[in-house]
Amino acid sequence: MTKGYMDILKKRGLQLATVVIVFVVCIFFSQSHISDTFEYKLYDYYLNITADRGKPSDNIVLVLLDQESLNWAQNERNWSWPWPRSAYGELLEFFSLAKSKAVCFDVLFSEDSVYGAQDDKAFAESSKNYGAAVQAIHFKKNPEKNGQIDSTNELDNFSIETQPINIIRDSARLCASVMSVTDADGVVRRARLGVPYNDAFFPTLGISPLFIQEGFSNTTADVTEIIQKYQLPLLKDDTIYLRYHRSIDKHIPYNASQILQSLDAIKTGNEPLLEPELFEDCVIFFGFYAPGLFDLVSTPLQKNYPGVGVHVTLLDTILNNSFIREVPYIIEVFALALAIILSSIILKIAQSKRQGQTVFLLKIFFFFVINVSIFFLGSLVLFYCGFYLKTTTILLGIVLSFLVSLSISYTTEGKQRRYLKKAFSQYVSTAVVEELIANPEKLKLGGERRELTMFFSDLQGFTTISENLEPQELTALLNDFLSLMSDVILKSGGTIDKYEGDAIIAFWNAPVEVQNHAAVALEAALTCQNILSAHEQAFTKRTGGRPLKMRIGINTGIAVVGNMGSNNRFDYTMLGDAVNLSSRLEGINKLFGTYTLCSEATKNACEKATDKIRFREIGRIAVVGKSQAVTVYEPFFAEDYKAHETTYTQFKSALDTFYEGDLDKAALAFSSLNDPVAQKYKALCERYIQEGITTEQGIIRATEK
Repeated sequence: MTKGYMDILKKRGLQLATVVIVFVVCIFFSQSHISDTFEYKLYDYYLNITADRGKPSDNIVLVLLDQESLNWAQNERNWSWPWPRSAYGELLEFFSLAKSKAVCFDVLFSEDSVYGAQDDKAFAESSKNYGAAVQAIHFKKNPEKNGQIDSTNELDNFSIETQPINIIRDSARLCASVMSVTDADGVVRRARLGVPYNDAFFPTLGISPLFIQEGFSNTTADVTEIIQKYQLPLLKDDTIYLRYHRSIDKHIPYNASQILQSLDAIKTGNEPLLEPELFEDCVIFFGFYAPGLFDLVSTPLQKNYPGVGVHVTLLDTILNNSFIREVPYIIEVFALALAIILSSIILKIAQSKRQGQTVFLLKIFFFFVINVSIFFLGSLVLFYCGFYLKTTTILLGIVLSFLVSLSISYTTEGKQRRYLKKAFSQYVSTAVVEELIANPEKLKLGGERRELTMFFSDLQGFTTISENLEPQELTALLNDFLSLMSDVILKSGGTIDKYEGDAIIAFWNAPVEVQNHAAVALEAALTCQNILSAHEQAFTKRTGGRPLKMRIGINTGIAVVGNMGSNNRFDYTMLGDAVNLSSRLEGINKLFGTYTLCSEATKNACEKATDKIRFREIGRIAVVGKSQAVTVYEPFFAEDYKAHETTYTQFKSALDTFYEGDLDKAALAFSSLNDPVAQKYKALCERYIQEGITTEQGIIRATEK
């Protein structure tokens, strides 16, 4: 069996082991309920996103005793708090006229009325006459011992904490439980259908109207029929998820004073505020909603939510068939396995093609986001459709898969990356190092033809400067200068070919592609000049009063670029006529007293990409070794060009005269300009006139490199 085949098996085995380990960890995480807190938050987010999914049931009406009702009762009936029980009897009288299906009181009448026994009796009589009143009873869970209810009978798991006084309880059609189901974080996301107690079953207030509608009593058999008829998707603990609406106001709440005023108007033959027909065949839920009377709970949508709203939401969820069903656990496990396997496959694909570390990490991040989005959005769509897929464990599986795979990649393939970076970062640019890391096969001789923008620079008079400095001072000065310039070049995406003493040779668009490389290179060159000017005073002190001035030549063209040298030692460099021209342009600066020159090819490419850089034509030059002349230009940042635009325009006019061969007129035009290049041309014209030299279309032949 070959070594390559063994390596493949080893990698596949490692990949499979990663999948299995991550899967086992996630299952443990899920079963240990560590993820519950995160799952609660995710569930709440889903519920918020889908809160406007459906319309509230028109058959549910909310009546609240609010501050407006308290104020009205104080002013109109001289009622202080608490209200007399007969007031609630009047409410029942109105809803009896309206032929409402049921009135569910989310109020605990657990003590005798402060207005006397007759007041309780009046309320009880109204309740009997109405025949469909539901009173609240509050249960509590019995204490546990060692995690178990201290009873062998399941019906003894609950005991009554608060209940209505006898006369009110006996007059009700049903007594219903108002005990909330809160999760570990105190939020009410689910509701219990009821409480078994003493061989009876007390339905939750929210489903008590269904018991009345079906003619049921307080038996376990009755709740079983309700479950079957409405196909209630019960969870393991016999609870049901609540599909909350955005606000309790979606049910258009009425206040108690409106009902009482309407009843008064009907009794006196006047027009009521609310016609009884509005409430025909409706289920009425009554609760308190005034400062100091709030019965508040925390829900996924609101921290302070009226407690009666939980019961309203339960009935609304059933009537609208807007259930939230948990998907079977086997599907959760399958989705988890699929997410982990898919993550592993995606990572394998991302690693299959060698690339730079930055590109690799960006691809990993992109695939990670895509994978998370697939399962997150998928579970959100399922939730909207009424199916709840617990996603926290799945997302954890995706995260762990990526982290473990990246760790393995770092410890295996990362060794080669670190070796290459350490071996070559001292000699070549960071871009080249990344290219070699991504493609180690490029560590061989050879090159490719490619359009580059090439940069050659040299310090003016550096030989004289170096002769007057100690070796240590010279080295420190040169290092500081080269560091400043190199930072600009590298940050712009350039590749530094080499340093030759004080000279810098660099290029753009290899080994990595650089968009608009001509414009980028020119901007980097001008930035280098600005930085050098900013440090001029500090450098001048170190050179004994001699300023550091840098000449730069830039050209754009086709060159051969790649690894060149011997089999044992080679450099990533460039060759070609376009490279030589860039070098010659650096030297041409001496002829004109300029410090940055570029070719026409660079100028044209730059102007197509940006208007941040402007140019002035300097002349037509036949460089050493070339018979054909090239037009050279001096680049400027646009704002710098505008500051001297008048001078440059006049210079162009004088240059055109020089091209025409009228040296006397050109010399006169150049002499009128306060411009170093113009003064160079003036001297050149005078020399040509004195020596009887004629120009051919203004071409100047350089005599030195």
